[in-house]
Amino acid sequence: MPHLENDFLEPFMQNRELSWLRFNRRVLEEAEEETVPLYERLKFVSIFTSNLDEFFMIRVGSLTDLMYMDNNVDDKTGFTAKQQLEFIFQAAVPLYKERDRVFQMVEEKLREFGIRNLDSGELKKSEKKQLDKIFEEDIKPILSPQVIDSRHPFPHLVNKGIYIVCEFAGESTKFGLIPISQSLPGYFMLPSSDNSYILTEKIILEHIAEVFGMYKVVCAAVISVTRNADISPEDEVFEVDDDFRERMKKVIKKRARLSPVRLEVQGHLSKSLSSFLLSKLNLTKEQVFTSVAPLVLGYVFDLYAHLPSALVKQLSYPFRFS
Repeated sequence: MPHLENDFLEPFMQNRELSWLRFNRRVLEEAEEETVPLYERLKFVSIFTSNLDEFFMIRVGSLTDLMYMDNNVDDKTGFTAKQQLEFIFQAAVPLYKERDRVFQMVEEKLREFGIRNLDSGELKKSEKKQLDKIFEEDIKPILSPQVIDSRHPFPHLVNKGIYIVCEFAGESTKFGLIPISQSLPGYFMLPSSDNSYILTEKIILEHIAEVFGMYKVVCAAVISVTRNADISPEDEVFEVDDDFRERMKKVIKKRARLSPVRLEVQGHLSKSLSSFLLSKLNLTKEQVFTSVAPLVLGYVFDLYAHLPSALVKQLSYPFRFS
């Protein structure tokens, strides 16, 4: 396999996809740069993550399409589409580990300024009561938990949607799924804890026994599926009299249902739950990526609005306040 440091067969003939991954790693390096304001470093981690999402949706999606065509050899490096996908999946694993390391480092430094991304295990008694209230009043009424078995088929998982999957004790062919609605915020601030917040998926995991009351949950994790989004409006038949807005709605709907190219997991999946997901999504083990960092980091760009302006100014580039 070509390495990210040396991804070519001949001089000046670099593989485009591996070269792009190397570029995105440089984005992550900005998050390690101590001269960059701390809050901006957290945003660079988020940008790296969203870049990687787009890469899998478009460029990995394109290679997935090419893999089924006869002439699918890259004319610059001689790699087939299948080979390029194998190289990408291998190269992405250390990038995830590096992203997790940098994310945790930045989070630790932010804690020195009182900005804490809380875990349920570190909550005080009063904070747990607040969490219980948030769950009962703001989250639970919106949840739509599903039991998946022979009578309840595996549902369509939307592209980059966040889900919690779980396994039940004594139920080898029955699993639980909780879609996290986009109407829910990505996190909740704790009123009694200045500048502290907890992600919505963590709150649900903390209360998952209440969601599936009649089952004992023995394994639960957060997952997200990335789908092939390499589709162009020009691929659709379009008549002059057609409504362009309706046409685009069809394209977007089709894009959301295209085949999966990646499964991201935050937490631990049991062997049976992992095998179940891979079979339903038609993915290989090489297309599964584990993460310590949240699977969606877009909340980073909204968080500053809930922090003291003086603190954000101290930790951000000055132009935000010019």
